[in-house]
Amino acid sequence: MGLIGPYTLIRAISVFHITVAWFFLTAPRRVVDQNVVFMLGESMRLVRHAVSPSKLNNTDNRTTTSLT
Repeated sequence: MGLIGPYTLIRAISVFHITVAWFFLTAPRRVVDQNVVFMLGESMRLVRHAVSPSKLNNTDNRTTTSLT
């Protein structure tokens, strides 16, 4: 038997998804600027198109270029 029941896991994941959806609707910049999101994007080799001024790194050409 597991430490956490299946219904509890389903509820926890549902609350997590609802919380993330709320942040995507109200303040998407807050989600995008998280370190976990940045690490996942880098591991999948995604190019960041919208870079916030506080996160600019002049040594990396991929983050300073954007599509215009």
